Amino acid sequence: MRLEQIDLIFSNSSAYTNGKYGLAQVMAELTEHFLYGICTLKGHKLINKYKEIIEEE
Repeated sequence: MRLEQIDLIFSNSSAYTNGKYGLAQVMAELTEHFLYGICTLKGHKLINKYKEIIEEE
């Protein structure tokens, strides 16, 4: 599934970025969404912890 997401974005990047969002931002959002889908509750807490650290810098 993850490989298909990446392939779809690169094969049709204009449909996802449309000038409003950069490719890096789209990839980051899809990666985050994917991680939340496969993580346990402990993993969700770690993702939230890492996001706070990144957002504060």
